[in-house]
Amino acid sequence: MTKLFHFSVCLLFNTFLCIPLFAGGFQIQEQGARALALAGTFTARPGVIESAFYNPAGLASLRHSQFQLGGDIMVPSVRFSGINPYPGYGISATQLRRILSPASLFAARPFHSRLVIAFAVTTPYAERREWRDPFQFSGRYIAMKSELWHLRAALTVGYAFSRRLALGFGLFTGLTYLEQDLIYPVLLGGRVFDAAHVNLSGTSRPAAGWQAGLQYRAGDAITLGVAFSSGLTVKFQQQSVRWKPIRSGETKLDDALQLRLPAQQRFDSELMLPATLALGVSIRPLDRIMVGIDWVLTRWQVFRGQNFIMDDTTFSLSRPAEWRNTGSWRIGIEFAVAPSLPIRLGYAFDPTPQPEETVSPLWVDGSRHLVSTGLGIQIADFTLDAAIQLGFYESRRILKSNYYQFYGEYAMFLFRSGLSVTYRF
Repeated sequence: MTKLFHFSVCLLFNTFLCIPLFAGGFQIQEQGARALALAGTFTARPGVIESAFYNPAGLASLRHSQFQLGGDIMVPSVRFSGINPYPGYGISATQLRRILSPASLFAARPFHSRLVIAFAVTTPYAERREWRDPFQFSGRYIAMKSELWHLRAALTVGYAFSRRLALGFGLFTGLTYLEQDLIYPVLLGGRVFDAAHVNLSGTSRPAAGWQAGLQYRAGDAITLGVAFSSGLTVKFQQQSVRWKPIRSGETKLDDALQLRLPAQQRFDSELMLPATLALGVSIRPLDRIMVGIDWVLTRWQVFRGQNFIMDDTTFSLSRPAEWRNTGSWRIGIEFAVAPSLPIRLGYAFDPTPQPEETVSPLWVDGSRHLVSTGLGIQIADFTLDAAIQLGFYESRRILKSNYYQFYGEYAMFLFRSGLSVTYRF
C-alpha cells in the first residue's frame, strides 16, 4: 500500500509538471527575506515558518516555537513612449519611483510532536503607481495615480500523519485598500476641458478564504508538495469619491463646467483576487545543499476588471482588464557555507496575465525575469535573513486594439530588498 501511494503521488507530480503552465500582475509571491532570496520556492520545503503562507503542511516539521518579522522595499520604475494615433510619437512619461513596503509576520508553536499551529500576517497583493507631472500627463483621463494594498491574516495547522506524509489547512481573512486618481473631461463647444480632479478611495469589507496543502517525503533527499489557496471576492460599499473642480480663471467657463459635474457621490465596487495552485519539489543532493523547484498557477481569469458604480450611474466608471490564467516557474538553491551561514540564489520567470488590449496607465504589466540572492546569519536563537531581487521586464508595445485607445511602449524594471528576523524559543 505504501509503495502504491508513493507511486501515485509521484505520478501526480509528473503529470502536473508536464503541463505547459504559463503569475504576474500585482501579486507578491515572496513573503519574507528567506523566501525572497529563494524566489518563493517553499511549496515542498519542510520545517520553515513561512509555510504558514506557502504550504501549511510544511509546518508539521517544525520542532521549536518561532516568531518572524520581516519587511521589504520595492522600487518599480516605468517609462512610457507614445506612438500614433494617440498620444503620438515624441510623447513620453515616467512614473515616480514610489516605494512599496510590504511586511510579513509569522508565529508558530508545536503543540505535539505531530501538530503545529501558526498565525501569519502577509501582503500577497500590492501595487503603487503615480505618473510624473500628472496634470500634464497625456493619460490623465485614464489614471494619474493608482494604489492597491491587500493585507491578509491567516490561522494555519500542519499535522504529520506519518514520517512521510503531512497535511495542512488554514483559514484567512483579508482587507483591501484602493485609491485611484484621474481627470474628468468635459466636451464643451467642440473642445475638451479638464473639468475635475477625481479621487476614488476606500477600504473593503473583510473577505474570507481558505488554504490547504500536502507534503510527501518520496525519499530521504526528496520532498514533494502541493498547495492550494482560494480566491477572494473583495467588496467596496459606499466608498468615497472626491470631485475637485479645476478652475480655468474664466468665470463663465468655470460655471459652465461646474454644471456638468455631479453632486457628492459614493461608489460600490468589486475586485476579484485569484486562487493559486502550487506544485513543488525539494531536493537535498548533499547535506549542505537544498534545491527547490516550484510551479505556481494563478487563476487570473477571474480578474475581468473593476467597475465603480456611482450613486448617479451616469458617472460610473468601467475599468476592463480581461486577464488570463498564468503560472510561474521558480528555482531556489541554498548552500550552507557553515551551519549558521547559508547563502541563497533564486530565479523565477513570471509571465504576465495582461493582454495587450487592456494595457494602460492604470494597469501595466509585463512578463518578468526575477533574479535574487541573499544570506542568513544565525546568532544564538536569532536568525537574520537578508535578500535582494532584480526584476527585468519584457517591454510592452501597444500597437492596436487597445480598449483605452492609448498606444505606445512601456519599459519596466524592479529593485527589491528584504530583511527578516526570526527568533526560535
